[in-house]
This record gives sequence, C-alpha cells and structure tokens, in this order.
Amino acid sequence: MTLAAAPDPIAARRGRVVLVEDDDALLRAYGRTLERAGYDVTRVGDGRAACELLANLERKDVDAVVTDLSMPGAGGLDVMRAAHRLDPDLPVLLMTGLPTVETAVKALEGGAFRYLLKPMEADALREAVESAVELRQARRVRTPDEARAQNPPSSRGRI
Repeated sequence: MTLAAAPDPIAARRGRVVLVEDDDALLRAYGRTLERAGYDVTRVGDGRAACELLANLERKDVDAVVTDLSMPGAGGLDVMRAAHRLDPDLPVLLMTGLPTVETAVKALEGGAFRYLLKPMEADALREAVESAVELRQARRVRTPDEARAQNPPSSRGRI
C-alpha cells in the first residue's frame, strides 16, 4: 500500500493523513470527512497493514496518523509505536469506542497527541486533525541557523 498522489494542490498543502480503522463504515465516513476538509487521506483497514505502511514511508510522507485503538492483530498502540519509529514527533490520534482509564493512560504515556471517543462528530474529527497537522507543519519549519547547520555553504566557486 502506498500513499496516493494528492488529488489537488490544496490537499497537499493541507496535509497528509493516514487513517486506520477496521470498521469499513467508519473508515469510509471518517475518510470522507477528512478529504472534504482538504486532506490527502490514505485509508488502511487494519493495524498490521498500517504498521507495514508506516515502516515504508519517509517522514515527509505523512503529517498525522488517526487510528482506532482496538483492532484485531495490531492495535492502535502498535500503530502509534510504528508511527513514532518513523518520526517520534509524528502526531498520532487514537480513537476508541470503549474508553477506559487504563487505555487513556497507555495512550498518553505512549505519546498520543489526542485520545478521541467514537463515534465522533465530523467537526470534532476535523478540529483534532487540524491541530495535529498544524503542529506537525510548524515543527517542520526550521530556523535559518538550523538549515545552515545541516547544509553548510560550499567553498567551491568562490574567489
């Protein structure tokens, strides 16, 4: 599974989201919600496939991951670990229809950006993803000093 090219330039500017949900109806509904908001969405129907996808991406290929917590095989915490192996700063939003204090604590200790309760309203999903993507994109902006440190000027061609 690969990330599809953005359907239009606006989606590419808005952000790229990996959406992981084993319930087909919710995967379609949440995917449509995010696409209508202008995001380039890669939909994945199970946690194992999401972990494999994340293992093969580059940091620039994704701005946020939204994943169901409880899935057969690899769950949302596994997906979050795979996302953080790609990039420890990648925002991961965990969704659950069966919230418990234990899973909320594990999510926060694991570095989840948000712990969302399903079913959720479209506005709540859009707002949570917008916050995550904005944070991600702000972290990507480097100061000029950081850019120079990573790409020192060459002395070639100078007199």
